[in-house]
Amino acid sequence: MSRSFLFCPLLVLSVVLAGCGGSAPPPTTADGAGATVADPGVADGTMVADESESGGARGGAAIAPVAEPDTVLFHLRWKNPGQSVATFASFAQLPPRVVHEGVRELMVEVARELLPSKADARAFAEVMDLDAPLDIVVIADTSRARQIPEPMAAISIGLTSMARARAASRGRGQKLAEGVWTVGPKQRWGNACALAVAAGKAPARLVCADNERQLTALAPYVARNLPTLPEQPVDLRVELRLRKLLDKYGRQWANQARGLPMILEDLKNGIPVFDDALMRAGSALAVEAGAIIHDADKLVIDASLDRTKGIMIRGEAQFVDKRSWIVESMLDGAHLAGPAPDIFWQVPKDSSTVSYGRTVDPTRYEPVLSVLRGLFEGALQDEKIGTMGDRKALARLLRLPFKKHVAVVGAHGGFGASSQTSKQPPKTLLTDIVNAAVGWHLMGVEERPASLRRYLRDVVAAYNRPTLQRLMKNELGSDAKHLPLVKVVVAPRQLGVGSLDIQIKIPKVEDPSASLGPSSPGGPVPIAPKLVDVEVHLLLMADGGRSWMGLAGDRDALAKLMVGLKGSKPGVDSLASRSNLGRFRTETHSSGMVASLDGVVGSLQPLAMVLMQVAPGSAQGVGQQVMSMLGQMPNQGKTPITMFVDINQSPKPQSTFTLQVPAGTLTDLGFLVTRALSIAQGAMP
Repeated sequence: MSRSFLFCPLLVLSVVLAGCGGSAPPPTTADGAGATVADPGVADGTMVADESESGGARGGAAIAPVAEPDTVLFHLRWKNPGQSVATFASFAQLPPRVVHEGVRELMVEVARELLPSKADARAFAEVMDLDAPLDIVVIADTSRARQIPEPMAAISIGLTSMARARAASRGRGQKLAEGVWTVGPKQRWGNACALAVAAGKAPARLVCADNERQLTALAPYVARNLPTLPEQPVDLRVELRLRKLLDKYGRQWANQARGLPMILEDLKNGIPVFDDALMRAGSALAVEAGAIIHDADKLVIDASLDRTKGIMIRGEAQFVDKRSWIVESMLDGAHLAGPAPDIFWQVPKDSSTVSYGRTVDPTRYEPVLSVLRGLFEGALQDEKIGTMGDRKALARLLRLPFKKHVAVVGAHGGFGASSQTSKQPPKTLLTDIVNAAVGWHLMGVEERPASLRRYLRDVVAAYNRPTLQRLMKNELGSDAKHLPLVKVVVAPRQLGVGSLDIQIKIPKVEDPSASLGPSSPGGPVPIAPKLVDVEVHLLLMADGGRSWMGLAGDRDALAKLMVGLKGSKPGVDSLASRSNLGRFRTETHSSGMVASLDGVVGSLQPLAMVLMQVAPGSAQGVGQQVMSMLGQMPNQGKTPITMFVDINQSPKPQSTFTLQVPAGTLTDLGFLVTRALSIAQGAMP
């Protein structure tokens, strides 16, 4: 599919994401009446078709439905782009005139990209109907004898008037089918576009495809059939339908997949461990290909935008059976769905994101990991990387260090104000930047830490093998001085027995603040650069029958945070103290996630404050405005964004996710966007 063809849907969809467009009033005729039906006449001196050629009163053969293709692979329908954009813009409280002007300019760019150069893009944009559904469809062309059917794609945009659209084309088009004309004369390069008399709300439609053959085949279907589909209950629906195609070609493709081991024979390198793993991989993939062809059905994604509920997205992957390893693995542990586990409520209250789930069954993945270990070790040997001991040590890292189906939680946040302790050396600007950017990351597992501790030590030992260190230094050359130093050091005492501290140090990094000396009338005076070591620490802590692992630049602050997690009951500063997470206590899901703007903003503020230290005076003023803006969000960024995943085995296997970005969050985002634009305009010279 051409770049020009893709441009239109991507650009139109970007309006919603940017919040800079909206529903515009329909174009009017000379007497001011809304142009909602075909308007015969002459525009810009170009003769247009009369009513009989344009389909008359939109009746008869011109809009009669055609036979529906039996292999529709993909269909995207945006029910009412204008309404969606207007709703999104309302969260930012954009003036209606700004919204109207922005979306019309966007439509002009769409018309210029899609249509022939002779067409009047601005006039054409005025006839595009943003309140009619927008459709994108992909169909598999099975009319020709071939192993892989050719995909044919088209986009369909509603028009308020056939006559005005043909006038804006500035050239009489070729008739392709009953009620379908090309936009202007035939062109050699670019998209093929047509104007089609349509059923449904819009009297006509602009239909574009990659070439004229596809346009001729698809234009009647997208203009006559798709507009008569029942109105969907959501604003945007995307469907990927695989079953009919797999029913028709699946047996043939599965038979071809059985030859994969023979194809992979050419990739053998003569190293037994590699060649054996390669053949095992080929045999397994051949079996899995046939199984997933048997199981796959369709993928559906729905999205809605509501002034009170915000953005709601639901995705569902559907299968007809569970013969494949992929589907079986997806269903593994589905029976353990429930409310958020106890460990979920232990993490800090001010976390920017928190997620929970359960670990997979290691025995299910061991055959896959065994093949990967063989391929990895053999590839290293083929490239003459390291000794046999080095290669085996690296390959052994391809394993899962947890038991099956244990509850696991992950969280991320920032330390806020400077967390410097007396035990640490004085900080530099560079370490402050790193600490603010990295923040802290936590992972908790309902399992004792012995297996994880052993795995982490193996990682450090493999990294520090002398042969591999020499190889990495030779490859880096002059940059070898920045090669991270990784070692196990004495863990903070407060973490308790069985704890682990892995220090990751990047040596001799230039501190940006060190190049600025005392201020003078001409600005800061450059001085010699100062090289500092940047550290990040990975801590492991035992907590009865569970384990906590944390990563941060500020080791002592991280240790203090982790110590506060200990105990069977959540503390006063834990997630359990938040009152807006009732869904996580009462609803049953396989996994879930919550995030909020206040946590994100809280983790960004220290970084912004640090960067302001090296900014010029004028930029510091802008930075102060930004900091003030972050604290003035209408809802203070506290409305939770939620996502849940559900795995169901009956009546057929399916995996579903639901994501909600609530109205309160969108209002805060709209506030930030408008204030940021205002600050940017004020900062312009």
